[in-house]
Amino acid sequence: MSSVFQTPPVAQAKPFSIRAHGDTRVDNWYWLRCSTDPEVIALLEAENSYTRSLFTPLAGLQKKLYDEIAGRTPETDYSVPVLRGSADRHLGLVAPLTSHDCVVVVGQALQPAPPSPPSPARPDE
Repeated sequence: MSSVFQTPPVAQAKPFSIRAHGDTRVDNWYWLRCSTDPEVIALLEAENSYTRSLFTPLAGLQKKLYDEIAGRTPETDYSVPVLRGSADRHLGLVAPLTSHDCVVVVGQALQPAPPSPPSPARPDE
């Protein structure tokens, strides 16, 4: 790995006053909210490039660690049970299907759904 690192990109501070509830505050980074602004896009691309330059030398180690962890994790490992849908009816488990990037939700009814209450009788019936 090289000992000379690229200089990280720095966002320019652009003060913007926000008035609310009788108070004024200055947000120097408010301009970053606009995701379609060409300046914001250029900054994000520069940050992505900088991050890639730092992590590229570690690609081999990253793959080795991933392979080791994946090798120790059975394909049938389930997540912690999570309530899905109606909180009193279904317990779901998120489980891998066959690959590490595909999941399926398995649901199990905990108890039958209560019957719907009868409709109130109408006076004209």
